[in-house]
Order: sequence, then structure tokens, then C-alpha cells
Amino acid sequence: MVPDWLQPPQPMNVFCAILGHTWVPAAENPKTAWNTDGTGLTLKATPSATPRFFEECARCKERRPVAPRLVPGQAAGRKPQA
Repeated sequence: MVPDWLQPPQPMNVFCAILGHTWVPAAENPKTAWNTDGTGLTLKATPSATPRFFEECARCKERRPVAPRLVPGQAAGRKPQA
């Protein structure tokens, strides 16, 4: 699979150019391999990678990273209190 940054830019959809993008939450969830332990009796999950969350345009399939969301009452740039 070719990384996103290596793919050539796609021409913008006519509707996206006129109306703007329609961003929809999306995720890439890599497959989990299930293997047995040394005894062969217990299954162990081996994830191939961590899930990746992003937003994708419903029309032209352009992707953008998800911006971190602030909790109400949390100032930008401040760590949440435990």
C-alpha cells in the first residue's frame, strides 16, 4: 500500500469546489493476528499497528488529520487536570 503523501494529488470534485468539503469521521483499523502461546492452548492478540483516526471528505475522499478536541472548561494549550 502506498502512503498518502506519495500519491499524486487528485483534482478537486466540482461539488467540493463549489460547496466545500463534507468532512466525515473515519478510521483505519488494522487487522489483529490471533496466535497461540507456547502451549498452544491460549490465543494471544498481536495487533499489526494502532488504529488511525482522521476525517475524510464524503465526495472526493480527501483526508485530513483529526484536530484534538477540547473538553468544555479546558483552555487551549493546558493539560487536563486529573
